[in-house]
Amino acid sequence: MKQKGERRKRQREFVSPALAALIARIKPQDDSSASLRFLMTFSTNNAAGNNNEGDVVAPVIEGDELTRLCKELGEGITGDDIWAIIRRLPHSQSTRERIEITELCFAIGQAAAPADAHERRRNVGNMLLIDESAPLIKYYKGERFAALLGILDGAAIEREWADFLKCVSSPLPMTLRVHNNESVLRRVADHFLQNDPVVSAVIGPVAPFALSNIGIFGCSHALYHANSRVAFICRSLHAASAVSFQEVVSAIPVAVADIQPYHSVLDMCAAPGSKTLQILDEMLQYGWENSAVSEGVVIANEKDCAKATQVLPARLKRFHAPNVICTRCDAVQWPKFFSVAMDSNLVERKFDRIVCDVPCSGDGTMRKEPSLVSSWSSGYVKSLLPTQRALLRRGLDLLKEGGILVYSTCSMQPRENEEVVCAGLELFGASVELLDVPSILKSHNVSFHSLGGLVSPDASHLRNGKLPTSYDPRKVLRILPHKDDTGGFFVAAFRKLSTPGLPSLSVHPEKLNHWMKGKLWLPVARNDDEWCNITQFYGLDSDCEQNFYYYDRNNESYGPEQPETGGSSDTAVHVGLVPVYHLNPNGGPRRRIVLVTRAVARMLFDARPYKGPGVEVVSTGVRAFEAYDGKYLSGAKCRWRAVVESASYLAPRMRLRKLILNADDQPEMVKKLLSNGFVWLLDYWNAIFCHTSSNCSGLLTCADGCLREDFAVEKKEETPAQTAPQSLAEGLVVGGVLLGLKGGLLSSDNDVWWLSATLSSTKLEVAVDVSLRTFGLLILLGIQPDGGTSTSDANSVEMD
Repeated sequence: MKQKGERRKRQREFVSPALAALIARIKPQDDSSASLRFLMTFSTNNAAGNNNEGDVVAPVIEGDELTRLCKELGEGITGDDIWAIIRRLPHSQSTRERIEITELCFAIGQAAAPADAHERRRNVGNMLLIDESAPLIKYYKGERFAALLGILDGAAIEREWADFLKCVSSPLPMTLRVHNNESVLRRVADHFLQNDPVVSAVIGPVAPFALSNIGIFGCSHALYHANSRVAFICRSLHAASAVSFQEVVSAIPVAVADIQPYHSVLDMCAAPGSKTLQILDEMLQYGWENSAVSEGVVIANEKDCAKATQVLPARLKRFHAPNVICTRCDAVQWPKFFSVAMDSNLVERKFDRIVCDVPCSGDGTMRKEPSLVSSWSSGYVKSLLPTQRALLRRGLDLLKEGGILVYSTCSMQPRENEEVVCAGLELFGASVELLDVPSILKSHNVSFHSLGGLVSPDASHLRNGKLPTSYDPRKVLRILPHKDDTGGFFVAAFRKLSTPGLPSLSVHPEKLNHWMKGKLWLPVARNDDEWCNITQFYGLDSDCEQNFYYYDRNNESYGPEQPETGGSSDTAVHVGLVPVYHLNPNGGPRRRIVLVTRAVARMLFDARPYKGPGVEVVSTGVRAFEAYDGKYLSGAKCRWRAVVESASYLAPRMRLRKLILNADDQPEMVKKLLSNGFVWLLDYWNAIFCHTSSNCSGLLTCADGCLREDFAVEKKEETPAQTAPQSLAEGLVVGGVLLGLKGGLLSSDNDVWWLSATLSSTKLEVAVDVSLRTFGLLILLGIQPDGGTSTSDANSVEMD
């Protein structure tokens, strides 16, 4: 996130003269509506009203008014300079001669926003009352707002409108969701959010989810930013991947989907990833050891290159999920996938659950992006409709019979919601049905005051010109911001009853494509030389199937359905994770091994797309081992280190190369280790290798110290300082180590936090993200971080 902030700062240094002049003249940092008020003085259709479709006409600047604006901004600025500011915006309707004011407001708002994410969100609290002349507010005021409410009483509508304006003029509450995928993290998060007197006095369960098992906590924007300790603790938990900052309404689609560990799930438009993490949380809440997890797979897909290759992989890397594949593809063109077994027919791979959170106008997010009210336009909404309908159609095509697809937007606009839903119902007819979203949420003890959708949405875009008989407005859910103090949102759920009677597709194996572009993957063989070196060095039982499963296509069975275990780890023997090489596409040496589930291995190695575009696999599974760079530790017996993402899975299976440090016994050493990233062995020789620690018993093969035998250090009662250098030089086996930390909140035998580390002849070094090291782990271990470091790192954490 620091790199993203630095990139935004660099971009500010190259702002065009025209854009710089607009920002200097308008000062949008102080008032989100200032851009609109200034530019409307140059509008050539200020009183145009509505068009034939009843939409608010987007105000434009053209002709003499465009010339006047250029003169106002300074000598040398032309209409081409103004157009250059907005011509690369998605779905831009502006030209050199005709500039849409809403698009220019959007570009100005993006350029003037603070580069630091924390500061940007803090500034939302200083927003002024929204201007009712803004395009978005003008669009909804009157009959449209009354239709969304479903009431006719004029006085009641006026009261609701006043409440709505007051609500959207205030910032969103700060909310976070507690992760369930690792028990240690859950206990730590519960301690702070429920037992810490300062934090629990400010943050509490959010009303709609208060009685559910979806742990969503929050507080008002003002309280959060007024209490530095609360903000610091929440960012510490976020850095430790114990919580995710997630808006309340964003948690609804996954709650409706009813996802199980053995399901095959596709998230069609996954970035920025909060819903994907919630999906993984549902599947991994019983642990990696659950037998059903080996049959489950999540594909997190994103079309945008930067989001697919940077944002999503970064979030998935922190979550530690072996059952996920991150892909890049236009989901509208997601191809059919087929699996083939030896001597059998091709079998199409479809999905049990699909989350279809489509790109939308985002008018429900105006509380966190106030500039949206000025930059919104009905033309932009209209340009999105074909993509939204195509995504829903493709998602329903890819769904298994009996599977569930959840369609959602962060918009209140019926065109993007009910009308798209009706188009899907008309196209698929009796093969799909609408599920009752409010009833599903109620069964999960989730309750909102907003209910239902439009009774009679516009049907003119449908082939028959009338609503499908299967459409029931009571089964969809539109969230209005003022009803539950949230953002605006819409959710609808479909169940596929049957496959439409289309002609069967004749597919031959030789016509199938290779679905991976760029990155390549190869299953690790049981007798692979590198793998044998790793397992011997770390004391792993490579032959135990409950540790590792070696993927062999000839031994895999295929069929229309994989067996379902119902999520119980007692009904089947757990099958270990599959080790897979991440190959260098340029032909270099192998440098990374990841762990994936069997279902992910099947998808990677035996599923092939039929026609359609290439699907790029950006990342998959969790990193398990990585080779050291260059000549570093060139003389080590094993030049592979264990990676933190798989540390909790590997630690119980490793007999060698494990260290445990107790922060209660050695607070100074642990603080220095986490603050600097390393400690010199000469400074802490006796503390690491010679002190007897009862905390190590039961977890290590030697109760005396930290496995001196495993590190080939001669056992001595004490090592005098003068003999330590000689012992370091002669007796230590250098290489990768799993370092366990205890103390503070991590006090029980099961609460060891395992990290990746390297033991060289001179120092012990940890390989952990700096934001987690410098303030996340320290506070969990009961050590007070240095103020300067923790504050700067805390403020660099971006919330989703």
